[in-house]
Amino acid sequence: MATVVAQNVAFKQSVSPNRVTARSARATRAVKVAGRGRVVTCKFAKDDAEPVKAIKQTLDTVKAGAIALGISTVPLAAQAADGSSEGLLGVGVAIGAAGLVYTSLSSRLSKLEGGSSSSGKKPVTKAEVLEVQKNWAAAIAHISKVHKEGGDYIAAAGEAAGNLYAYGQPGQNGHFKPTQAAEYPFRPTAGEAMSYFVGGSVVDNGYDEDGGFAINGGKGWKSCVYKNHQVEIKGDVGIAMGTYDFTCATTGEVSTVEYTFGYDRCDDGKVRIFLHHSSVPYGAGAGPAPVTTEEVLDVQKRWAAAIANISATHKAGGDYIAAAGEAAGELYAYGFSDVMFKPTKAAEDMLEYRRSTGKPLQTSAFRCVPLRLCEDADLNLVRNILQRSKDLLSLGEILWPIVMSRDLDADQLFSTISAEVRKVKGLGETWAKMLTACIDISYPDLGLLETQCDVGVGSLESLKIILETAKLSDHRGALKEAKSRINASDSVAASAFWSFLAEVEASAREAFKSFPTVVKQVSTRKGRMSAVTLQVQLCEWRQFCEHLARVAEE
Repeated sequence: MATVVAQNVAFKQSVSPNRVTARSARATRAVKVAGRGRVVTCKFAKDDAEPVKAIKQTLDTVKAGAIALGISTVPLAAQAADGSSEGLLGVGVAIGAAGLVYTSLSSRLSKLEGGSSSSGKKPVTKAEVLEVQKNWAAAIAHISKVHKEGGDYIAAAGEAAGNLYAYGQPGQNGHFKPTQAAEYPFRPTAGEAMSYFVGGSVVDNGYDEDGGFAINGGKGWKSCVYKNHQVEIKGDVGIAMGTYDFTCATTGEVSTVEYTFGYDRCDDGKVRIFLHHSSVPYGAGAGPAPVTTEEVLDVQKRWAAAIANISATHKAGGDYIAAAGEAAGELYAYGFSDVMFKPTKAAEDMLEYRRSTGKPLQTSAFRCVPLRLCEDADLNLVRNILQRSKDLLSLGEILWPIVMSRDLDADQLFSTISAEVRKVKGLGETWAKMLTACIDISYPDLGLLETQCDVGVGSLESLKIILETAKLSDHRGALKEAKSRINASDSVAASAFWSFLAEVEASAREAFKSFPTVVKQVSTRKGRMSAVTLQVQLCEWRQFCEHLARVAEE
């Protein structure tokens, strides 16, 4: 009866040849195969400077031993893989052990020479890792470029993600830890990854903390350069670690980020990213460096220059509002931290304007009906406007965390906002509707007005035309139905509308690029018009029809 001898310990046929081979490999790195009166010693190749050559020599030794015993190496491998008693015990443990040695070393040699792995798929190569990195960097620059030109950057990002990431591929899971993610640091799904890359406000169930890394929050990236610390192939997959430098397309500033990527070959043969971990270098997030005297003087110099430029632009008939907005975005910390600003002549200028022109004073959101705070009528009006502005800012401080908490459903959130608004002296239900409309436009994913948006009398006729009905019993339900039809329409008119809207919003984003909230409001995704926007558009449509009727009469 055949016997396998390892380290002078005899294992009878009842011992698993897998155990024999494994133990002998750990102990003496040799297996002695005895049978038919002959003994052949097969030494395992060490991980020396020439592993391929060493393994080939070992395989030749196994082959020679098998031939000397009158055994073919082909059935050796098959018999070793067969777990049945006929496959192992019938032929003998010696044959099985030799077959396992031969199969194991053949597999390792195949890996080293770039062949298929034990999993049956071709291992990732270093060249393929570098190619995916090249394509990833190019995709970031391309998405930013499409966004800047007003194109469909979301579609561009989706196409790039499908080519570069393994989300949705058979047998693959997403392992993604983005750089700029705090509340939701891990993104296991494709939707969560897209939220990070293009912005939470433009994808379904996106996260508010996501400003759109692929477009740099609107400023864009000019380039991305990988600097690999090391690339290694482990089994089937490739692993890369290093830093990449992102150059801002607007300011030219370079941001360095550290990364670890994992690359795997998917079932379609394409190498994609299955692991992505990014973080800022240690210490980089500890806080900004102290402000220097030179920096203070530089900001003062630029502030003075901005005042002169805004005045010159106004005098020349240019867009001085845009010039002022751009300067404010560069010089003030609004949006980054609290700003303490007490204008020199706010009340005085308002009072002077009122007395010199006699025109009504109007803020961006309301025409003030003043309370009696002092005897002078004009001064009383100014003080009322300033007090109303203060009350609104205080209200904003209360509402912001409520809106951002995501703890309430749409109806509960609407009720809470309305209740808080009515607590402020002088604000009522109209103000509640106005503020919730503004919030709905900025954060459409909340669905704040999906069931709350009322249809005004002026919009009813337009709504009837869209729904092709002469009577509407449920106005809110009708608005919801009209919104669904319009968003789903693929008619020529619908295509023209969405195309024109994209052009208009691209111009608006460029004009107000220093104001992130405004940019958010003019980033409507195709097929994602909100109920409140539709309600306003129905009113505009009515006015347009009335205009056409008056023109026809004239």
